Amino acid sequence: MDYLQLIEDLPHQIRDAIKLAQGEKVEGEIQNILITGLGGSGIAANIVETLLRETKMPVFVNKDSTIPAFVNDKTLVFVSSYSGNTEETLNAFKEVQKKRAKIICITSGGKLKQIAGDSKVIMIPQGMPPRSAIAYLLFPALVVLHNLKIIKLSRDEILKIIDSLHAQELRKKAEEISVQLHGKIPLIYSSPQFGAVALRWKQAINENSKQHAFWNTFSELNHNEMMAYNTQNKQFNVVILRDEKDNLRMQKRIELTKEIIKKQGTPVTEIMLKGDSLLVKIITVIFLGDLTSYHLGIKNGVDPSETIMIEEFKKKLK
Repeated sequence: MDYLQLIEDLPHQIRDAIKLAQGEKVEGEIQNILITGLGGSGIAANIVETLLRETKMPVFVNKDSTIPAFVNDKTLVFVSSYSGNTEETLNAFKEVQKKRAKIICITSGGKLKQIAGDSKVIMIPQGMPPRSAIAYLLFPALVVLHNLKIIKLSRDEILKIIDSLHAQELRKKAEEISVQLHGKIPLIYSSPQFGAVALRWKQAINENSKQHAFWNTFSELNHNEMMAYNTQNKQFNVVILRDEKDNLRMQKRIELTKEIIKKQGTPVTEIMLKGDSLLVKIITVIFLGDLTSYHLGIKNGVDPSETIMIEEFKKKLK
């Protein structure tokens, strides 16, 4: 499998994913939204939750077999499972069915398709590692929300995303960052608004680079994790994801934290999130993280596409 090509195919996947959900929506009143999914399928849920913060619609990300008690027939539920066989997601799906929620499944098939019943199913292409199918797991949900007038997803915004992904500067930057992170344990920090992006970086490094990585957000880390820098530790490299539009208070918080970290001898890599919209920034920096994790995996001497340990673990659970 040419895993680098899968990453590079993101612009094409975005165009294709949008077409898959054209015209899709549900009928009736929607009071809240639940998005359920784990791993590569679940990160799309975190991104949707981030985007919905700019609306008045309550949203809950679910990464469990059970569901919140508030779910009812006025809840819009996105059930996201690339394989269609994720145990926790299947159990959650059965629970939301009982609540007669408005359900839209996003999957490539599996048991989820078989038991979908009257639920709407958006079928996405098979044969990809779930983490590399992020466009197919995210954009159909965004199109549905656009159709329901909950968010706006314009053609101009999509074109700006695709244009940003073609920038050679991103590829050069990914190579540079992979050199900085090689032999280190990355600690990914961001503002809460970009927590989903920091989480994606962590997951990509775990799966593609086959190594530990951890993430946290300002200002939570200033109330606990910052104390760990009382002890010098040369094995870490901090990556700070910064937004060019961070407010002055956040900028000061980041600068002070950076000073503390550097004083203890821990290297810091800063990445500025730029773009005309929140979605442009999110997708661009996720793409950068995926490329970085690929190159880091190559430097680690591993196959970035391989996830045998996860597959064997799932088999033992059956």
